Parts: sequence; C-alpha cells; structure tokens
Amino acid sequence: PIAPGEVSQLKTQLATFGESDKVRILLEEMMKATLQRLKVITDALESTKTELAAHQKELVKWEKEVVDLSNAADSAKQAADAEDLTRQQLAGKATNAKENYKTENAEFVVETPPATRAIVIIGTVKAKINAFCAAKPAA
Repeated sequence: PIAPGEVSQLKTQLATFGESDKVRILLEEMMKATLQRLKVITDALESTKTELAAHQKELVKWEKEVVDLSNAADSAKQAADAEDLTRQQLAGKATNAKENYKTENAEFVVETPPATRAIVIIGTVKAKINAFCAAKPAA
C-alpha cells in the first residue's frame, strides 16, 4: 500500500517528469532549429567560398589584362617618344639649314655686286686687248 504522502510525492515527481518531457521536447526543437541554421550557414559559406574562388580567378584574369594594357601603353609611349626625338632632330637640321641659307645668301648679296663689276671690267679689258691685238699687223 501507498501512503498518502507518497502519492503527493509521486504526483510531484510525475509533474517534474512531465515538465522535463516538455523541456526535453523544447530543447530538441531548439537543437533541430540550431542544426538547420548551422546547415544553412554552412551551405551559404560553401557557396560563398565557391563564388570567391570564381571572383579570384576573374581578378587574376583582369589583373593580367591590366598589365598587358599597361605594357602596350608603355610601348606606344616609347614609340611616340622615339618619333618625337626624330622630329626634334629633323627640326634642328631644318633650323641649321635655314641659318646656313641666310648666312650664304647674305654673303652672296654682299659679294656679288663687286664680283659682277670685276667680271665686267675684266671682260671689257679683254675685249680691248683682243681688239688691240687684232688691229696690229703681225710683225
């Protein structure tokens, strides 16, 4: 036989078991929810890692293209600089040629009139000598 105090004690223990069962169910649901969240987070992490790897490959590709374009730009600038140097050298030669022309032309302008007069005088003297020699009979 069970004593009346034991019945009340058994009721308390059963209530505790009932509450424990509810707590257990609640904890199990919380664990399931946590595991589901963990799975979602893990899946998202894997997806992000895959996407990151793809983006890193794209980044490497674009970095190579930037380097190639930079090299091409450097080559084009170097060619342009070489052509500019050639142009400057030719401009220098043209300037020297213009200065030489001005100098030579100035000398020509100064020297030509006296030289022309001298040629005319020599031609006149020569003509007179030839005329004098032609007029004298041969002796």
